[in-house]
Amino acid sequence: MNRKRTVLSTGRNNELPQPAKALEDFFTTRTLALPTDQSQRLASRRRERRVQAVPEPLRPAVGAFERTMLAE
Repeated sequence: MNRKRTVLSTGRNNELPQPAKALEDFFTTRTLALPTDQSQRLASRRRERRVQAVPEPLRPAVGAFERTMLAE
């Protein structure tokens, strides 16, 4: 079991998301591992980068809009 986790985490640590996703799909479809929340974490990081790219005075409004959109 540890070996599978090592392979999955190594795939995630690489900058190539596709091999990590393929490995996760392989292990989860065969019930050798539980699904992870990797895609949600990546999406959260993308949203945070986008909010940080907005000029400082507008960030609170953009952050509030983001939270509203996620709540729907």
